[in-house]
Amino acid sequence: MLDILKGPSDAVGFVVEKDNDWIQSVYLVSLDELPPKYLPDPDAFHDESLRPNWSVAEPSFLLGKKWDAKLLATIERRYLDAYGFSFFTEPKKGRAMPAGVLSFVFDGGFPLMHTFNHIRTAVPFEARAHSDGVSVNSPGILSISAPASPADHLMKVLTAVPGSTQAYDALHQWARLPWQKVSKVPATAEDDIKRLAGRLLVDPSVLLPGDGIRSDQALLVAGKILASYYRRLWTLLDFGEEVEFLDAARIQRQADERPYEEEDDQFG
Repeated sequence: MLDILKGPSDAVGFVVEKDNDWIQSVYLVSLDELPPKYLPDPDAFHDESLRPNWSVAEPSFLLGKKWDAKLLATIERRYLDAYGFSFFTEPKKGRAMPAGVLSFVFDGGFPLMHTFNHIRTAVPFEARAHSDGVSVNSPGILSISAPASPADHLMKVLTAVPGSTQAYDALHQWARLPWQKVSKVPATAEDDIKRLAGRLLVDPSVLLPGDGIRSDQALLVAGKILASYYRRLWTLLDFGEEVEFLDAARIQRQADERPYEEEDDQFG
């Protein structure tokens, strides 16, 4: 509850003086100047079950002083990349990757760029997220509207990202192999994919459809896409000093150093 009050806020609040149920006075106060007894205890938690069941979520991004249309487009693209992938791979939804995605020859960055472009545009119209508007007050805020259920799922995924480093590192050891060395995909590849997929709340059967022995090509494709998804999640969490993803502020404060972006992570 303290995080909700003092985290992504403007550092001010209201103290309401009441006599039984009657409001007597309302005072504008600085949160830093309030005595501790006015604030929740550090171990008091917000009961998420008390939240209204909104049908639409509005993730918001705090903009620095120097922002322009290009930065807004970058924020939207990063969010939609992650949102689209999490939509198609959410467990127990029975969804499948858009046609052709798992058949690309992943040699260089363009196939990954086109993969996420294709995923982004393949989300059904009624389930899509989109920029809702920009508040140009100081500071500025970009809001994105998205159906609540897939947007909430993405937030759960983002919460898991900082704790998935070891699973990513194990997969990345071989997922970075060039296409010409596909025969060097190790015997542990499928287990590595399933481990990182489990951490990121990804249904591995979406990346590895069907049963039986997986080909090295199929494993390398799944590994490259999943590794790129992990790195894209990091770019959403960590914009540097330009932008703060308000909904993920707590995750950002707890996060370790993000992995290096790969040459393959070209964006369109």
